[in-house]
Amino acid sequence: MDDGSRLTAVVDCPKCSYRRIVPLSKAKNLSVLKCPQPGCEHEFEYRLKLGFDDRTYPDISPDGFTHPLDRSAIFALRKVPGVDLAIRKMMEYGYERMFRIRAMADAVKATPRTLSHIYDMAGQAAKCLGVPAPEVFVFQEPRPNAFTLGTEYPIVAVNSELVDLLDEDELYAAIAHEVGHIKCHHVLYLTLYNFLKNCLWFLGAFRTVMTPLNLALAEWKRKAELSSDRASMIVTNNKDSIVGLLMKIAAGSRNVSRMMDREDFLEQARRFENLTRDIGLNKFYRFSSYIWRSHPFTVLRASEINQWANSSEYGKILDGDYIRKEKRDEARPGPGKRRCPHCDRELEKEATFCDYCGHPAEKTANQYGQDGLDDFLNTMKSGYAKMREYFKGRNPETEIFEIEPRMCELCGELVYDPRVEHCPQCGGNLV
Repeated sequence: MDDGSRLTAVVDCPKCSYRRIVPLSKAKNLSVLKCPQPGCEHEFEYRLKLGFDDRTYPDISPDGFTHPLDRSAIFALRKVPGVDLAIRKMMEYGYERMFRIRAMADAVKATPRTLSHIYDMAGQAAKCLGVPAPEVFVFQEPRPNAFTLGTEYPIVAVNSELVDLLDEDELYAAIAHEVGHIKCHHVLYLTLYNFLKNCLWFLGAFRTVMTPLNLALAEWKRKAELSSDRASMIVTNNKDSIVGLLMKIAAGSRNVSRMMDREDFLEQARRFENLTRDIGLNKFYRFSSYIWRSHPFTVLRASEINQWANSSEYGKILDGDYIRKEKRDEARPGPGKRRCPHCDRELEKEATFCDYCGHPAEKTANQYGQDGLDDFLNTMKSGYAKMREYFKGRNPETEIFEIEPRMCELCGELVYDPRVEHCPQCGGNLV
């Protein structure tokens, strides 16, 4: 199997403007080089600068490449009871802003000097798809994975194990995949998915109420990955890098992946197609996938991207024949009507977010969310003051003997608080 990278690095001498193109694997960031041009021989610090395919699609609409399963799943998700409540709670708790603070405190941000190749990859992928470049953070995590969070200012989080596992082309495909989530307007529901996944243990009895939403989100997310794979294909125009990425994720080891053959993996994908042809992909996807998986089966993804890369639909995109973005409507909204500040779609009167692009209905003050953090800290301070007031003057050593407990007639739970009217465990009557 050929592991050679198609990406290149550009070496520019700042004195004589001598330019040299080298394979990315042979370029070392922040190294000191001597210009090979005769008569110059100027020594300079080399900053890694990648060379990319200049082909871009800034006006392409996500409707032109969204996977049909993703399209149907997002409409079903918006109808699930509780989705609006969950989104409001997510925004109320400032989950997105707290994650940003955590990233700034406990991860490495890609900049033009630090992890510059990752910074350039994210910038080029965003330029190709016509979206603002996201911030990219590398987290120290042993599982090869990457994800996207944030509606107003998206963040791409990349685990360190994924960087170690992939070569340059495959890493570019992975980052382009995450930028594809931004292009396809997945960020609102991706953030909600992570919010519920991380806070599920804290919700208590509310967890049971949110189970249908969790299942709907998980099913949609698996299908949304197929659309982002297509976005990665548009950006990289390199099917082998996407298949290689999936192959290494399936194997989970760089050493194992070196002994694998890409064509054999695609043959496995074709056999998968034959096995599921009579079942129907959507039925297989719904009933055979593990309901809590965050990603589709890797062979399924390889099969889907292999078919789409060889389709006339993808060929038309390469030829410039694709669905463009809708032209911005400059008309002023009517009475009681508002427009999304990001995609300019008309909003419902009381909407707090755009149900098309997933962005907040009002722009936030700043990307670091100090205002949101202040609100969170004030809420914690207020709650602490109420707790102090409640326990003021109470003696925990003697109080339990001074109050006669009541027993639940259903489960036998003893309750000492005289203000409680029903059993906190089962809701039964206290006697």
